[in-house]
Amino acid sequence: MVEENSGRSMTNRDETISYSRDALAACVDAERLASWLTRAQSSRYLRKLLQRDVQAFKAALRDPEAAIASLLCPDPAWQHEPSSTVARILRRRKRELALLLATLDYGQIMHPAPDLMTLTGYLSDFAALAVEAGLSCLMREQGFVDHQGVVVLGMGKLGGRELNYSSDIDLIVLYDRTRLTREADAGNNYRRVQRVMRHLVVFLESPDAEGYIFRSDFRLRPDPSSMPLAVEVEAAVYYYESMGLAWERAAMLKARAIAGDFALAEIFFNRIKPFIWRRNLDYASIDDIYVIRARTLQSHHAAGVDGVNVKLVEGGIREIELFVQSLQLIWGGRIPSLQIKPTLEALQALAAAEIIGAAIPGQLGAAYRYYRCLEHTAQLLDDQQCHALPKTSAEWQDFTSLLAEDTASIRTKFLRHLETVRSICQPQSLTIEQSTPHSLEDIAWFEQLGYRDPAGVQAITERWLGGGYRVTATERARRLLVRLLPELLRAFAATTTPDDALQRMDQFLEALPAGVQLFSLFAATPELLRHCADIMGNAPRMARWLSRKPSLFEYLLQTSNEPLPVLPIAVQGLEETLDQCRRLAHEVEFCTSVGFMAGKVTLEELFQQHSQTAEVIIGQTLRALRAGSPKLPKQGFAILALGKLGRRRLMPDSDLDLLFLSQPAADVGNVPYVRLAQRLLSGLSVATAEGHLYEVDLRLRPHGNAGALCSQFSAVQKYYAEEAWLWEHYALSQTRVLYADSDLEPGIQDWLHELQTRNHDPSALRRAVLEMRPKITEAFPPQGMWDVKHSYGGLMDAGFCTQYLQICLSPEQPDLIEASDGVILEAGAAAGFLPEADCADVDAAIQLMMRLQAGVRVSGGSKTMRLEYAPPGQRRLLSRLAGSKDFRALEDRLRGSYRTVAQLYDHLFLT
Repeated sequence: MVEENSGRSMTNRDETISYSRDALAACVDAERLASWLTRAQSSRYLRKLLQRDVQAFKAALRDPEAAIASLLCPDPAWQHEPSSTVARILRRRKRELALLLATLDYGQIMHPAPDLMTLTGYLSDFAALAVEAGLSCLMREQGFVDHQGVVVLGMGKLGGRELNYSSDIDLIVLYDRTRLTREADAGNNYRRVQRVMRHLVVFLESPDAEGYIFRSDFRLRPDPSSMPLAVEVEAAVYYYESMGLAWERAAMLKARAIAGDFALAEIFFNRIKPFIWRRNLDYASIDDIYVIRARTLQSHHAAGVDGVNVKLVEGGIREIELFVQSLQLIWGGRIPSLQIKPTLEALQALAAAEIIGAAIPGQLGAAYRYYRCLEHTAQLLDDQQCHALPKTSAEWQDFTSLLAEDTASIRTKFLRHLETVRSICQPQSLTIEQSTPHSLEDIAWFEQLGYRDPAGVQAITERWLGGGYRVTATERARRLLVRLLPELLRAFAATTTPDDALQRMDQFLEALPAGVQLFSLFAATPELLRHCADIMGNAPRMARWLSRKPSLFEYLLQTSNEPLPVLPIAVQGLEETLDQCRRLAHEVEFCTSVGFMAGKVTLEELFQQHSQTAEVIIGQTLRALRAGSPKLPKQGFAILALGKLGRRRLMPDSDLDLLFLSQPAADVGNVPYVRLAQRLLSGLSVATAEGHLYEVDLRLRPHGNAGALCSQFSAVQKYYAEEAWLWEHYALSQTRVLYADSDLEPGIQDWLHELQTRNHDPSALRRAVLEMRPKITEAFPPQGMWDVKHSYGGLMDAGFCTQYLQICLSPEQPDLIEASDGVILEAGAAAGFLPEADCADVDAAIQLMMRLQAGVRVSGGSKTMRLEYAPPGQRRLLSRLAGSKDFRALEDRLRGSYRTVAQLYDHLFLT
């Protein structure tokens, strides 16, 4: 190379610039072009193209965009030309396109210059054009009417429209013999299709005086050692469904049809979609991707960069691609927006879905673009599929001249990007202890960790490692568990009840069908293992959920701070709808509860999610009932929500306080509506294979338990006008229309608004509370100081206070009907019902008690708050949720809250 450099003739360079001078005037930036033409002499490949295709180059520079469009456009005349003629034309076009794109890319003569994805997109589109042209010609020459029944898939960079200047093109060819159309002799279709493929390789690869089109690679096809070049669709589908490997899933992420029968490609992709995009989070893909990473990436720790492979070095191009693909494989089945082929676009989609941090696409994207620039420069020097940086000083001279960047700058940027990519993409699983821990046989070690029953711990671990459960039935799962077990035991030992936590983990693992995915996930994300241990040790309710329904575990991976969205479920048969409703309710409960425990979901969001879920489920169940029984009435039915659901304060394990109303036609009667209410009640409360849903409380209906299950609207209006007790108006202040048929809704809304804004005698309201409160205490005596609902000064008394203020003030301020406690208290202070200084204290007291009530529900799963017997872990959790430094401080704050609410209660009702 040194001799060649020294022997270069200045005449050649001067001539190149001279014979392009008339083109310079047409360019946006002639000075940049002149500089580029000088630099291009450093590349043997570009120098040859400049000397050979000067006329086409000059013409293209007058309008580069039009020239590119022309080079990428098929010629209708090709369908009548022999394949040899079309191949010669495409070879010439390939040269012209490469020279023009390199000029736009490196010369920067257009403003703005095309970006990386635009340039690689042009190269990829030309490859697709070449394959399409070759396939059409060769199919015709083999006697086929058209190319129906055969499709060519572009894989890798071609599939993602990320092709390099000198890339091989990775192809898979599929065919369906039932779709092939030949003029005659259909019996030889198989042989002729295979012949077309062999000729296609020659068409693309064979060089002549014009050069070559593309080197092709068919090794990504199913089972390349035994399958022919063209694989029948049925055989390909069977292979992927029964034997497809993780690397083949990753390869299929970028697959797209580039030539032939696109309808056949759509059929194929639809059939293998479950293979590529799995609905359940595919944790095992993490471990599989790490295996691929270990096999393909090359370690690089030297200070220099000479000869380094930018594609395969740790922290290089492949590292970024594997990072993106592993996350797409894991999450893409659940998040369709991640099913994107280009790497840079997939990075942005991962950030938009909050799978990765918002800064990561910028960091990895900058590294990726710079790596591709270095890769392209290496390839343009001699038109070779090269990914390595120069080794010798002479090679560096040509490289830096073409790139217009000095060696020191390249080294600095490259090493900085390597470090950035490694820090982001380095798999944590490779840092976890790899060897078999001898301490697993040492009972004393378990005792040192803090387990009370070390013999029991040893029995559990032996059961796991011995393959006693399905979760550890395979050798791979046991190998992963052995590597993971020391960290797992330490994580569970850090909980307040290690033995109980491990027992719950044992129950959880016993219910799992397989363990590779879970153990791979724990190995990749140790913080998730610690989170799981915290749930098993400190939140027995959530642990029971996991044991009964292990698939809920994937919600621990929720990366968003937003609660789980509640989407309407498809109305199908009644049984399927009921099961879907229960699955939705359980998923929402688990996800929001875990989020609430972790501080990612606020108390208000917890209420909103559960209330919205109940509303969706009631509506879907009602629609399914009506769809499945034509005898049930389709109009004249309504559902009112009272209590917690009425105020949108539903929490885990809350009852639903409902009131069913009807407006039957004179000739129909109320019986069908009672039947509809009964079936709806059964649908909401009966247990199915998916478990239990809601307890429904109808005691707040007119006449209580003695009243009709579904009351006629006119009778309800009369009841509240003539018979209802004042305390029933208290309940009505928290009521809203949950569902109403169109013929009934306006009347109910007007009636409910009139009742909720009706003037009442304040003294009569106070007497009603003083009469009702002792009855409630007699029926539900407080269960100790932690009973935040029934204790004196608890949520029951707070509710009486806010409802009293709401009823008194809503005639003049109807907005208070759906206002929060804080707003109602402020309005009460403004009206003189309580000192303004007390508002914030009372609201804070209510919030503390509601947080404690919700915390007990999501962790312990009991409505009875006997926290004096709570395990230390639950105490710590509740203290954290309440914002107290410890449980004793929380106890003091709760006593103060009771005093604050009791003072308001006494002020409103006893003075």
